[in-house]
Amino acid sequence: MTFPLPTLLSQAVVAFTIEADHLFECRMPHYTTESRKRGEPIEGPWLISMAFWANGLKHIDADGMTVGALADRALLAGHFIEGSNPGLVRWGYLRLSSGASSSKKLARDWTVAPTRHGVLAQQTWASLPAEVDARWVERWPPVSVLRGALADVVATADRELPDHLPINGGHQARVEFPRRPPRPTADLDVGTLLAKALVLFSLEVEAAADVALVQTANVLRVLAEGPVHQRDLPRAMGVAKETAAVMTGQARREGLVAIAESKEVAITDAGRRAASDADAAVAEVESRWPADLRMQLEPLVGDGVLDGSPLAEAIRPPEGTWRHRRPRPLTLPHHPVISHRGGYPDGS
Repeated sequence: MTFPLPTLLSQAVVAFTIEADHLFECRMPHYTTESRKRGEPIEGPWLISMAFWANGLKHIDADGMTVGALADRALLAGHFIEGSNPGLVRWGYLRLSSGASSSKKLARDWTVAPTRHGVLAQQTWASLPAEVDARWVERWPPVSVLRGALADVVATADRELPDHLPINGGHQARVEFPRRPPRPTADLDVGTLLAKALVLFSLEVEAAADVALVQTANVLRVLAEGPVHQRDLPRAMGVAKETAAVMTGQARREGLVAIAESKEVAITDAGRRAASDADAAVAEVESRWPADLRMQLEPLVGDGVLDGSPLAEAIRPPEGTWRHRRPRPLTLPHHPVISHRGGYPDGS
């Protein structure tokens, strides 16, 4: 089976992220929704995934900084402290303090600082991408060549790119963030380069397609061959049940899918047109990208089924981790699904 380039990039970055997440989970005091339900003691903050560190927590000074300085420093970091009860504050990683104006609404003069657990999380995360990069090169030596090819692609971007995919598992599915001039990047790990390249590819596709790539690559792709029962969609998409339901509901509101009383989900004519438009946009963008990227990614990803894919080793959960208690997925998402509930790349 031949996949489009964004699917190859996506499955690789999802696998890289999951492997890094496993290391963080094993080394950082934390709790999960499941451990809390089991009555286990809470020994740290609620567990987050790599995207929330790479786009948010990573960019905050250990001794604190103003919200304005953070917004100037990182494209997406400000999103993680917006709202009445932002997750990274609620879960115990950050604290917010009002500025001199004493405004009740978040403003540039407010201060954001990591908590004690937030600093520990920053320190724990800091070395993990490079460690996973080294693991990948040891397993698959051609990854070092892939890293160079990705760096060349990312260097051509005419805008700054975040270090991971933005939240896209809900109604704000498109890859959107402020447009700023590119900044020099050097010595990035292959996971960060995969994410940046995929963000760049998604931006180019979504400039020409009306429906977000995360929807067409996951929901509409699965339904292209015929209706699927709602209960079977998550495993077919490689996406967590709760996020798959949110995405399907959004697709229905946009008229892309229909859900029968029998709970069968079917693609509509509008959905088929959107999928066709997205396929054309993907093909057009890929025609302008280096052909050697596909050649380097295909042996790594395989045929899209995890059994037999080299990526299966990367996502193998250590005993005791929360993924170890879950059924083994059939596939990885064909585009990362980053939910607001911690940033996991399969919407968990």
